[in-house]
Amino acid sequence: AILDHVMRLPEEQQQAIQLRFFAEKSFAEIGRAMSRSEPAAKQLVYRAIKQLRISTGEEVVIDV
Repeated sequence: AILDHVMRLPEEQQQAIQLRFFAEKSFAEIGRAMSRSEPAAKQLVYRAIKQLRISTGEEVVIDV
């Protein structure tokens, strides 16, 4: 399942994914929660999604 792959991500990427998709936080809110700028939070989420696509070997469709 996708959660297994999420749990294999680096801790910061896990947190960003959890905040974005499970807690439904905005990039600005993620940035504040993680002491990052909004663009840095967005980049962290996109990098995590990219890693999920690689690790699953599939196109992970996530509405950001």
